[in-house]
Amino acid sequence: MTASRFLFWATLVALAAALATCNAGSLGGSGGESASTFQKRIEAASGAPLEPERSSEEQALDDQLFALASVFDGYLGVAVHDIERNRTVHFNGERTLPQQSLSKLWVTLAVLQKVDAGELDLAERVSVRRSDLTVFHQPLRKLVLARGAVNTDYADLMRRAITESDNTANDMLLKRVGGPDGVRNALGKAGLGQIKFGPGEVPMQSALAGLQWDPSYSLGKRFFEARKTVPAATRKRVFDAYVSDPVDGARPNAIAMALARLARGELLEPQGTATFLRLL
Repeated sequence: MTASRFLFWATLVALAAALATCNAGSLGGSGGESASTFQKRIEAASGAPLEPERSSEEQALDDQLFALASVFDGYLGVAVHDIERNRTVHFNGERTLPQQSLSKLWVTLAVLQKVDAGELDLAERVSVRRSDLTVFHQPLRKLVLARGAVNTDYADLMRRAITESDNTANDMLLKRVGGPDGVRNALGKAGLGQIKFGPGEVPMQSALAGLQWDPSYSLGKRFFEARKTVPAATRKRVFDAYVSDPVDGARPNAIAMALARLARGELLEPQGTATFLRLL
């Protein structure tokens, strides 16, 4: 994978992180305010150091980001990192925002760390059963319900988690690396402690809906039906609290930098790095 291709992917990831939002007032600047002025005002207010003088190309990109992001009706952060020059252009990139499915990246990081350490073979066989099903997007569910179980390996689960955003595949990986604490340990080992990892998809999504998880929610539309029984005020209160202090929060700048370090081979051994980048 070329640096330019990875930069594009990293940009999309940082943008996707920012788009896990709630309906709120726009964060754009006042009429006529330039992108650089708005960015400096944000950084000054947050106490973050101002960036060095930008090149004309960086300033043009910053202006484009501002034009796109300032009209978004919600909380938004965007980060674009140049791997070769180690430079970042961002909009609200220092704001902690929910990650949602981007957290699958860190589960895969934890898996490949274990592979590097000789504690896991990606060819290890594993069975996915009805009791393992989760919530929302999980293409594996159709196969599990049709067959009763799916017998596969961790390489396949990792591919499904990253390329298909399969929540059940990701949850199987999460169990294998020791649960949320295993992923948090992996982030700490990689020097990515500023990126938070939540309790996992099932407990987090249940809590966001104001529900206690029931395995039956993994089937059909039962989760959505149960969610409708929760008072709207309760759901709004829980969701607003999550957005203001997300249990899976990270700054777009931190995500973009983590991906840049991955591309430079700083997070994993060469084979693990190559495996991860092929998935991206």
